[in-house]
Amino acid sequence: MSTAADVQAVLERVGRLLGVGADSDIARGLGASPQTLSTWKRRGTIPYERLIRFAAEHDVSLDYLLLNRKARPDPIDWDLVERITQALKDPEGFPRLSLGGAQVLLDIYNQAVATDDAEAQEQIIRGAIRMLKMAILRGQRDQMREFAEENPEAAPSETDEAIASMDRELEQLEREKDSYRVTQQVSGKKHQIAGRDVVNKGKHREEE
Repeated sequence: MSTAADVQAVLERVGRLLGVGADSDIARGLGASPQTLSTWKRRGTIPYERLIRFAAEHDVSLDYLLLNRKARPDPIDWDLVERITQALKDPEGFPRLSLGGAQVLLDIYNQAVATDDAEAQEQIIRGAIRMLKMAILRGQRDQMREFAEENPEAAPSETDEAIASMDRELEQLEREKDSYRVTQQVSGKKHQIAGRDVVNKGKHREEE
């Protein structure tokens, strides 16, 4: 989950890459207004599309930008990044994820880039997103159950039907999950989104 501290750290790295320190200059570098940047900092989120675009334009790794990790020297597979981005935008998927979405994208990429087989990559992408959907659904269902227990007078039949619907959807996702073998977690130290971490030489120092 993204926090104000996460966002501030990411913005500081953006500033180091640009060689600037003022919020107005950092906002300009991300294609936003200073007011928009203030909103991001207040909410503790940054739209992940902005970070992906910035990484592509400045040839910097998302591992460095998001996690302050050194990347491998291999070029970024932007076609794979785009496929994952489109999958995350699936209207039947889940809400906008902002900075957390960029971290999710990074995790999925790190799994998928480990193979050159396009079909295997698609299975990894679908499987990882399926797991994320299941986690979100379980959280929503548990919240609804807690609400129903605390408010027994609040349309119990509708609440029960909503919970039952979520249970059915989770069962379907479980069946789909069993059809694939998907790695849920891969260490970012081995398979990381690549790219050169230093664009403007001498303007920032990589930190482990």
